[in-house]
Amino acid sequence: MKPASLARPLCVISGAQGYLGGCLTRALLIDGWRVLGLSRRPPDVDAVPGLTWSAFELGQYELPAEAAQADALIHCAYDFTPRRWPEIMEHNVIGTARLFAAAKKIGVRKVVLISSMSAYSGCRSMYGRAKLAAEEIARQHGALIVRPGLIYGTQPAGMFGRLVSQVQQSRLTPIFSYGKQVLYLVHEIDLAKFLIRNLRSKTAAPIQAVTAAHPQRWFFRDILAEIAGAHGRRLIFISIPWRPFWLALKLIESVGLRFPFTSDSLLSLMYQDDQPDFTVAERAGFVCRSFSPPAQKAQ
Repeated sequence: MKPASLARPLCVISGAQGYLGGCLTRALLIDGWRVLGLSRRPPDVDAVPGLTWSAFELGQYELPAEAAQADALIHCAYDFTPRRWPEIMEHNVIGTARLFAAAKKIGVRKVVLISSMSAYSGCRSMYGRAKLAAEEIARQHGALIVRPGLIYGTQPAGMFGRLVSQVQQSRLTPIFSYGKQVLYLVHEIDLAKFLIRNLRSKTAAPIQAVTAAHPQRWFFRDILAEIAGAHGRRLIFISIPWRPFWLALKLIESVGLRFPFTSDSLLSLMYQDDQPDFTVAERAGFVCRSFSPPAQKAQ
């Protein structure tokens, strides 16, 4: 029996310093959970009162001692440092297998893998393929597998935050291939509510991955235009061919140089799943609002 001071459930989050990890931390704390964040570097715990932290890196065989009484684990972490497939497998896929084995060893009841809509049968990017391999490991552990769409919220960060910054910096906006890439979006609150409800549920997770996004299709350029409109701006788009840019990135990476935007990220953007399956999400009770970008705050 847990001491009274530990009566609140404990959720461990890998990658707690990321955008989604931070959103989930805040939502769990509000919902009455204790949260233990795992990351290589200590987070700013003052920014999230109630968060505790332990040092952890994907690939370790054991969870920190602070996780011994964990009720749930949400695996958000992904190491983007490796650029070659063997290292990606070692860091992210084998690292996921070790993390889930460690969680099973200490009796964690609920496990969630945050995958990606870039993971689908026939995906071309190494990121998508690594997520698919991690999904198979998660399936063997009875974990809930969630493929979020593009995550947005009132304080945008992550990829959506970068799009907001791009809109704010210049009206002249370069886009690849007329910006016809199709994306699906999910609000951070809707995603967090769904995950928390599943953590508290006593039913088994579905075997199939849950595509957590609103089913409305959005072209990349239309998302940018909507963001610009919310900020009182109009954009001028300049279409550029993506393959020469992808090749240039590959050449740069081959000599050891690094850009924040990788050739593999571009491949993920250009080759999306044409027909994502939303039926599993419907059966699982996932509810998501339609996309509306946050309005610019008054200065």
